[in-house]
Amino acid sequence: MSIVLHGVAAGKGIAIGHAHLITRGAAEVPQYDIAPDKLDAEVARFDNAIKATRKELEQLRSAIPENAPTELGAFISLHLMLLTDVTLSREPIDILREQKINAEWALKQQSDKLAAQFDSIDDDYLRERKQDMLQVVRRIHNNLVGQSNEINLAGNLFDDTVLIAHDLSPADTVLFKEQHIT
Repeated sequence: MSIVLHGVAAGKGIAIGHAHLITRGAAEVPQYDIAPDKLDAEVARFDNAIKATRKELEQLRSAIPENAPTELGAFISLHLMLLTDVTLSREPIDILREQKINAEWALKQQSDKLAAQFDSIDDDYLRERKQDMLQVVRRIHNNLVGQSNEINLAGNLFDDTVLIAHDLSPADTVLFKEQHIT
């Protein structure tokens, strides 16, 4: 029995092999109130998630192979730049303090606002940067909830495995190189 899947190819031709699906469904984001005396601790938790995300991206950038396309480093640098932008690194804190809510929900509110702004941009290239912003937000969120940002495929793949994913970030491709996936 064979199954044929259609999608956007990363390369020319066809691929036949074992399918390995990489899924990253939208995480359920809890919303809850934070007591006024706990707000500083919640801000610190958010700041720690930002720092952990920055460290991850910097490590990924330093792990880029020398023979990798220069665009790969540029995309990871873009993710670092988005991370340091006040709209992602500081405005969720303002929302958190103002509404006295948890960091994950404040981040979601801000990312929804930014996504709507990206959707209204006329230029196709700039509108596509929404995906970069969402990838950075996913990394921050994962660090907030203690979930790994790595795709660990070691030991799960056959020689003839075809990876299937809705979206892969430039950081994912660096991880693929580290795990000897070509």
